[in-house]
Amino acid sequence: MTAQAFGKRIRQLREKAGLSQLELSLRCDELSASYIGFIEQGKKAPTITTMNKIADGLGLTLGEILGDDEPAIMYDPSINRMIAYATALTPAERDDMVEIVKLINKRFSR
Repeated sequence: MTAQAFGKRIRQLREKAGLSQLELSLRCDELSASYIGFIEQGKKAPTITTMNKIADGLGLTLGEILGDDEPAIMYDPSINRMIAYATALTPAERDDMVEIVKLINKRFSR
């Protein structure tokens, strides 16, 4: 697969997941939104490590990305936005969010 074809595939899958380049970058350890943009435009040829980070960020395997078939599982876009938001939180904010979710779950599981 060429860098251009890989970039086009990433863009299609990112858009299908309802993620912006920034949201995907927040889910991809140490990748900036601009770097993802360069990959999508075919201007950068990513390493296998980078491809795996992007696959993880999309919630897919590298095989699903490189294959011709549509991935079997794609998260709902609203779930992807929540994951991107949570990824951007500080550890303390994440702990607070977990406590809030526990309280809500306790309240509504009666």
